Amino acid sequence: MEVVYPRDKFGTECFLWGVENGDWSPGRSKFGFGVSNVANGDGDYVQFMDFPINGEMVQHYYFNRQNVTNIFLDIARGSTEHFSENDKAVAAEMIRRGYVAAGY
Repeated sequence: MEVVYPRDKFGTECFLWGVENGDWSPGRSKFGFGVSNVANGDGDYVQFMDFPINGEMVQHYYFNRQNVTNIFLDIARGSTEHFSENDKAVAAEMIRRGYVAAGY
């Protein structure tokens, strides 16, 4: 299914919604929005502003999984020569999920 995103007055694709009386209790709001920032020891970080309109939220894969974040950032930096077999298995899972392009 191809999602057609609404556009704001400037033509930017986005979603905006409000909830009456500030009630965000389950079942009240039809949408969820997740924000997550995960950093490595060098101060590099992955930031997610996740919206589940297209399926699973990505932030849950990285949140509180420092090893996964470190592997992702190493791939982004092109530093994969030190990967262990376990690191390679995590990288393969990222490729399977579409978080990383094959051929890293």
